[in-house]
Amino acid sequence: MAVQIISERFPVRGVAASVSGSGNPDNWGYMDTPLGFLVVVCDGVGEGPGGNTVSCIVKQELMRVLGSCDGQMSRREAFQKAVAVANDTLYEKREKDSRLKGAGSTLVAILISEKSAMIAHLGDCRCYRIRHGRRVVFRTSDHLLVNEMVADKVMTEEEARTSPELDVVTRVLGRPGNHLPEIGEQPFRKGDRFILCTGGIWRIMPERELEKHFTGRPDMESLVAGLDPAAVGAGEYPGSRTIAVVETMTNSILKEKMSRLGRIMVAVLAVLLLASIALNINLYIRNEEQDKELQNGMKSLMSEVERLKPYELRYNRLMEGKTDSLHNGPDSLGAGLKGAVQPGTKAGESGKEKVPGKDKTVPAPSEKFVLPDVPDSPGLSDTPEAILDEVDGYLNRMKDVSGSVLGEVLDMKSQYRSRILKRLGHFDRLTGQNYSAQTEEIREKLGDGKLSMLIDKPGEDGMYRNTQMSRKALDNIRAIVEKIRKDISK
Repeated sequence: MAVQIISERFPVRGVAASVSGSGNPDNWGYMDTPLGFLVVVCDGVGEGPGGNTVSCIVKQELMRVLGSCDGQMSRREAFQKAVAVANDTLYEKREKDSRLKGAGSTLVAILISEKSAMIAHLGDCRCYRIRHGRRVVFRTSDHLLVNEMVADKVMTEEEARTSPELDVVTRVLGRPGNHLPEIGEQPFRKGDRFILCTGGIWRIMPERELEKHFTGRPDMESLVAGLDPAAVGAGEYPGSRTIAVVETMTNSILKEKMSRLGRIMVAVLAVLLLASIALNINLYIRNEEQDKELQNGMKSLMSEVERLKPYELRYNRLMEGKTDSLHNGPDSLGAGLKGAVQPGTKAGESGKEKVPGKDKTVPAPSEKFVLPDVPDSPGLSDTPEAILDEVDGYLNRMKDVSGSVLGEVLDMKSQYRSRILKRLGHFDRLTGQNYSAQTEEIREKLGDGKLSMLIDKPGEDGMYRNTQMSRKALDNIRAIVEKIRKDISK
């Protein structure tokens, strides 16, 4: 019948069961210790009742020593000390009780702490680690003569399981020879299971079937109950059978070492990453050079615009009927445009300017475009979402701006930009600067000389509009605004 395993100090849970056959019964136990949660399983070796007594002594000594040790002691040293004390105790008991002659004990024990699981085993008792109850990732190696023959490829593991030499144990407590435990450390994840069992468990079926049984049971109770030899068709087995299953409910501090395949994959990814970085650096350098060329072109264009502004103003006044003549002194429009007129066009026609290749008059300029001002501080009705909607609207209008006079188009874009920057300041105040990195990126993209402020040469209709690169830059800014809006709505 299964027994629940409970710890008051460590995040673990489990079940265990022990069934005695016609041979020596097993002894098992669990407890909280200063070094971690302890589970120990012992299996008596030898004829008669001595095996039961010996396994009980080993279990008791292990629990006594580990339960009273210093919490600062290493778990490896604690296991070595406990096993040595148990072995010495067996020899002392044997001198006083002749019934213990020839008897010994194998064992497997585990100490689980937040750091890792420390496992000690000796003889044919085993410990398995099952990843999330679905895959065997670790198993101890038996101290048996046949196990050495399997390692030397003299026989297979299945042949060893049914070999007459299976009972020849090379490490056992209470007998002359090697009685040192093999100790190892294992990491674990939440949901991993450690299965401790005696030889009477793993001998009843082939290893593949046993591992399939261990990994095919969602609950620990059915895993334990399903290992009755009669239930698995193994028939009567002379030995005793004990199994303890412990499930971890947290991840250990110790992490698993990367496998060789994993290391190869990381190396390949690192090479690909370095190649990608090198390519991006090369593209960045090329883009920087292109950006410098664009900025230089923009500066030249702005300088030309500033040079032509006086003539543009006089031309606008002429179109409004406020100038009587185009030729009104040495600084007249006709004189100023001599150097600016393109080949194939004529300047000086009253109130008109021919567009190259088209017999079309440039439309008269519209009234001066002025946006209404907004307060320096956010209004009571302002919300971050409303401000973002307003900024997006200004960007859209800025993208579609057009006009027949270059100065007016540039002025409209400048007013939209000023309004956007002011409203972004209101947005930062309302959001406590939580999105300052994004708003600062928008401000940088709207700076003088940036792609977003470029104006193309007049089209066939004589209208000035944004360049394709400028429209794309403004769309990118709108995408940043949309991302901020989604982040706020989360």
